Amino acid sequence: MRGAHQWNALRALLLATCLCGTLPEARATTPSPAMGGLSPIDQLGVDVWDGPDGPGAGWVRDIAEDSRGFIWLATPNGLARFDGRRFRRFTAVDTPGLPHSGIRSLALARDGRLWVGLDHGGIRIMRGGVIEHPPEASAFPADTHAVQMVVDRHDVLWAATPQGLWRLAQGTAKQVRSGDIRSLALRGDVLWVRTRNDGLLRVEGDRISTHPDAPACKGAWVATSEAGSLYTSCAEGIWRWEAAGSRWERISDAIGVGPLHVDRNDEVWFGARDGLARWHRGRTEVRRGSMMLPDWRMRAFHRDSAGDLWLGTFSAGLVRLHDGVVRSIGAPEGLQIDGPSALLLGPGGDLFVGAFPGGLARWAWNRGVTGRWTQDTGLPGRGVWALAADPRRPQGFWVGGDEGLTWWEGDALRQRGPGGLAYRDPIRVLYVDPAQADTLWIGPPDGGVVEVRPQLARAHDTRHGLDVGVVRTFLRDRRGRLLVGGTRGAFVLGRNGWQPLLPPRHAVTGVSAIAEGEAGDLWLSSDFAGLVRIEGDDVRAYGTAQGLPFWPVHSLQLDNHGRLWMSGDDGLVNFLLTDHARWRRGEIDAIPMVQLGHRDGLRDIEINGWGSPDSLRLPDGTLAYPGSASVALVDVSHRDASRLEPGEVYIDRLWADARQLPPGRAMVLVPEERALRVEFSAIEKLRPESVIFRYQLEGLDPKWQPAGRSSEVVYPHLEPGTFRFRLQARLPGQDWVESAVSVPITVEPYFWETALFKGLVVAIAGLGLFALWRVRRRQDKRVARSLGKARAFLREVIDTSPNPIFVRRRDGDYAVVNRAAMDIPGLDPASQDPATAPANAAGPLQRLEAMDEEVLRTGEERSIPELAITDVRGRERWFRVVKRPGIGPDGDSVDHVIGSAVDVTSFKLAEVELLRNREVLRASREEARDLSRQLLHAQEDERRRLAAEMHDDLTQRLAGLAMLAWSTAATAPDPGAGESLQELAGELERLANDVQAMARELHPPALAGLGLLDALASECTNFSRRTGLAVAWRTELASVQVDEAVGIAIYRIVQEALRNALAHAGQCRVQVRVAACEGGFRVVIEDDGTGFDPAQRRQAASLGLSSMRERARLAGLALDIASTPGQGTRIAISCTGLSASPA
Repeated sequence: MRGAHQWNALRALLLATCLCGTLPEARATTPSPAMGGLSPIDQLGVDVWDGPDGPGAGWVRDIAEDSRGFIWLATPNGLARFDGRRFRRFTAVDTPGLPHSGIRSLALARDGRLWVGLDHGGIRIMRGGVIEHPPEASAFPADTHAVQMVVDRHDVLWAATPQGLWRLAQGTAKQVRSGDIRSLALRGDVLWVRTRNDGLLRVEGDRISTHPDAPACKGAWVATSEAGSLYTSCAEGIWRWEAAGSRWERISDAIGVGPLHVDRNDEVWFGARDGLARWHRGRTEVRRGSMMLPDWRMRAFHRDSAGDLWLGTFSAGLVRLHDGVVRSIGAPEGLQIDGPSALLLGPGGDLFVGAFPGGLARWAWNRGVTGRWTQDTGLPGRGVWALAADPRRPQGFWVGGDEGLTWWEGDALRQRGPGGLAYRDPIRVLYVDPAQADTLWIGPPDGGVVEVRPQLARAHDTRHGLDVGVVRTFLRDRRGRLLVGGTRGAFVLGRNGWQPLLPPRHAVTGVSAIAEGEAGDLWLSSDFAGLVRIEGDDVRAYGTAQGLPFWPVHSLQLDNHGRLWMSGDDGLVNFLLTDHARWRRGEIDAIPMVQLGHRDGLRDIEINGWGSPDSLRLPDGTLAYPGSASVALVDVSHRDASRLEPGEVYIDRLWADARQLPPGRAMVLVPEERALRVEFSAIEKLRPESVIFRYQLEGLDPKWQPAGRSSEVVYPHLEPGTFRFRLQARLPGQDWVESAVSVPITVEPYFWETALFKGLVVAIAGLGLFALWRVRRRQDKRVARSLGKARAFLREVIDTSPNPIFVRRRDGDYAVVNRAAMDIPGLDPASQDPATAPANAAGPLQRLEAMDEEVLRTGEERSIPELAITDVRGRERWFRVVKRPGIGPDGDSVDHVIGSAVDVTSFKLAEVELLRNREVLRASREEARDLSRQLLHAQEDERRRLAAEMHDDLTQRLAGLAMLAWSTAATAPDPGAGESLQELAGELERLANDVQAMARELHPPALAGLGLLDALASECTNFSRRTGLAVAWRTELASVQVDEAVGIAIYRIVQEALRNALAHAGQCRVQVRVAACEGGFRVVIEDDGTGFDPAQRRQAASLGLSSMRERARLAGLALDIASTPGQGTRIAISCTGLSASPA
C-alpha cells in the first residue's frame, strides 16, 4: 500500500485543543500530546503476528521490503513473505535451491533481487519465488554466515560476518577486512562498519579508515541518519557522534542494547530491558511490555514505505507499530480510573468520565485529571451510571447513579436540579428530552421507564403498553417521536401512547442503541439480531453473513463522513453508507467493513458500552468510547490512505492437479490434468481484513464470481480449451482494481477430444445413420405389412365379441364399430346421425355423446352402470357402458374415445324380478306383524274380559260363599260342623284372593287407574310378596305419559323378566329402576343371579325372551338383553319420543 499514516503535529494540537481544560487548579500534569511533533510512543497502535499463522518462528532476525510492498522476514525456520493478509513460507522442504531453512540476514538489490544470508553459511538470491545461486554467491565461503548485508547504490553487496567484511560484485566475492564484524550502516557512498573489538570503521570506495570510537565501546550496532548523525550501541549504552564537536555523546545508559534504527527525523529506536525505547532530541520514551508489547528484545527494525515501523523480536514474532486514528486516554496520560462507564463533554470543553465504582472525573489533555467527585462529595452512589447534558443549561449536567439523580454545576453536586427536578431511585440510563423543557427520561435497573418533571415522577410500564424490559437507550427522532430500546425490544411514544416500533414479524429484542440517518432511516443494534436498519416498511438485519465482524453490537454513531460506527467486545467497526447502498443494489456481495483494534491505537479492545452514554461525538466530529481502563478518541476526519494498485493484486500460485505451475506466464495443462487450483492475494498491510476479491475464468465463467475474503478458488474439472484467469480486489469505498497480471491457460485435449477425432466420429456416425435409415425403411415396410394383417385379425376378433365395441374420434365419427354394436341405433356407420335414430333411442345416444365429450375434455375414464337402449329389432336392452381416453400420436393429448358395452339385460331382468319378490316378502312380513299385533291386542282384550269377569263375578260369588259359610258356622248347633264351616270359609277367602290375584295378572287394574309407574311398583311389591324373591323398586321420575299399548308392553316385559329371574337366576336379588334418558326414559331390570349365554338362548328358541322382543318391537320400544354366565342379567327397555316428569 502507498500513503502516509503518521499523525502530524497539527492533528495532535487540534485534538489537544478539543479536549483541553480551562481550570487553573490542575492536580496532575501529563506529557504533551506530541514530542517534537511526533505521536507519543504509547499512542501507537500495535499488531503482532506469531504462532501458526505468523512468520513460522518467534525469532525474526531481519526484515526487508521490496518494491511491490512485500515484507520479507529472515527466521531460523525459513524465509517468510508477508503481504499483510497472509504469510508464505519458503523452506528447504518446499523450495528448490535452498540448502537449509535457517535464514540469518536479508538485503534488497536495486533490481528487485533479494539477497538471502543463510544461517549455516552461504548466500543465495531469491528472484520471482525461485532461489538462485549466482557466481558471486558461489564464491562466498559456504562455511561463513552473513550477520548483516547491505547493497550500495552501485549494486555491490556488503556482508558482515564473524570472520570479516566481504564485498560481492560482478561474479566475485572478496574479503576486504578480517575480524568480528557486527553490523553495517550505509549512508551515500560511505559504509560504516561496527566491529566487536576493533573499533568503528569507515569504508569509502576502496579506502578503509578507522573512525574514533565511543569510549570503551564493545560494539554491537551502528546506524546513521539522513542528516548524517552517527549512532552506535555498546555494551554500556548508546552513543551519538557530534560531528561539530568531534566527540561522542551518550544518549542512553541502557545496557545490552542490540540493533538500532534511526528514522529520517533522527528518531532512534532500540530495545531496552524496560521495553521499546525511542530517543529524540534529548528525550527518551519507553513503551513497556504492559502496553501490548510482547518482547523487548528487538532483533530487527524496518520503516516501510507507508511509514509503519516493523519490529523483529527474539521470541514473539513480528510486531508493527502504526500511528492510527485512535488516541487512548488512560493511566499513562494521567487518567487513573477503573471501569469507565459514561462520557460527557462538559462546560469549558473538558471531558467528564463516569466510572463504576470510580466515581466522576474531569480530564484535560494538558493537565490530566482536574477534578474528582465521589459519594462523599455528593455523588448519588459509589459510581456513575449515566451522564446527560441539558442543551438549555450548558453550565451544568445531570449525573445518575445507584441512589438517584444529581445536578453538577460549578464543581458542586446538588440533589435538586433546575426546575426542581429530583429523583432518588437507582438509574441506569438518563436522557434529557430536547423537545420538552425540564423533562428527563430515566431507565431504572429493574425495567420500565420513568418520566421526571417538576413535582412529578411518572412510571411507564406494561400497564401503559410499554413492555420494553430494562431500558438501554433513548432517542427523540426528527419526526418528534420518542424512541426507547431495551431488552425486550424497541417502542415509540406517539399520540396513542406506547406502541412497538416494529410489527411482530420483524420484532427485535435486546436493543442496545438507536441511531437516525440523514434520511430518517433508523439503525438499531441488538444483542441477538446484530445490526438492524429500518426504512419505512423495509426492515433488514445484518450479521456475520453480511460482513459484521463481531456480535453483539453495543453502540452506534453516525459520523460526518457518511460512515456508521459500532462498538463491541472486539473493538470498533465502521462501514460506508454508500457501500451499504451498493450492497443493496447487488453490486457487491458483502458490506466491506473496517475494524479498529490494537493496530489503530485502541488500548482496550472491549468497548462494551455498559453506561450511558456509551459513546460520544465531540463537536469536531471526534468519537469517544469508554473502554475497560481507558477512553478511546477516534479521529473520524482522518482516513488511512490505503488504496490498492493493480500491481498489488496478484496471483500467487497455481496447481494443475498436484503439479505446481509458475505464475505470470502462459500455462499449459496436459490432458491428464483437468483440476485447477489458484491461490491469490493482495498487498494490503493496513486493512487486510477489508479486502474482498472476485475472479473470472474467461472462456468458462460468464461473469465475475465473488470470492469474498477467500484467497483460493478451485475448478475441479476443465474441458479442453483456452482460458484466461483474471482477478480483482476492492477496499471499502473504492472501485474494483484488477490485477496487472492475468494468466492464460490452455487445457490440451486427449486424442478423442480433438477436432480430427470428432470429425471422424461425425463421419462414421453419418454413415451409420444412413445405413440405419436403410434398414429402418425396410423394417417399416415389413411392419406395415404385418400391421395390416394384425389389424385384419384384430377386426375379426372384435367382431366375434358379443359385446359392443366402438371407437369414436374427436370429430364425432366412429372409427371402429364391431358387429355387436350394429344393433345399437346411432352406432351403425350407416345411421350415425342421432337425428335419424328412433325416437326412443335419442335420449341414450345423447348421454353417450355427452359422456364422450367429458372423456375428451378431462382425459379420464367414465362409465354408465345401466343404460337402457331399444335396439334395431325393437327389443329393450340394458348395457353397462365404459368410455376410456385414447392418446393421440403426440403421446399427450386425447385423440379418440374407446367405448365398450356389456349386455346386462339378463341381470337387469333378474334384478327386476328380485325387487318384485322383495316387495311381496315385505308385504307378507308387514301382514304378519299386523296379525301379531292383533293377536296380542285380542289376547289383552280377552285377558281384560276374563279379569273383569273373575273380579266382578267369580270373586264376588266366592266372597259371598265365604261370608255365608262364616255366618252359618257361627249359628251351627254342632261345634264340629261349625269348625268345618269356618275352615271352608277360610279356604273360600283364600280362593277369592287367588282369583283376584289371577285377575290382576291377567290385566293389572292399577295400569289404567294409577299409571305405569305405580303399576310397576305394585307388581314388584306383590311379586316379591307372592314368591319371596327380593325385588327392589327405584324410580327417578314422578310420572310418565305413555299410551295403553306401550304401557301394557312394558308391564308384560317386566312381568316376564321377574318370572325368568325367579325361574332361572337362582338365589338372587332383582332391581327394577326407571330413569330418564335422552328423548324419554329407560326401564332396567337387573339381577345378580347365574346369568346365561344370550347366543345359546337364541338358538334354543326361548319363548320368554322371544315374547319380550316381539312385544317391544310391536310397541316401538328398544330392548337390550345383556347377560354373562355367573354375572347376572340386565334387561333395558328404552322409551323415546315420550314425556317423563322428574321426581
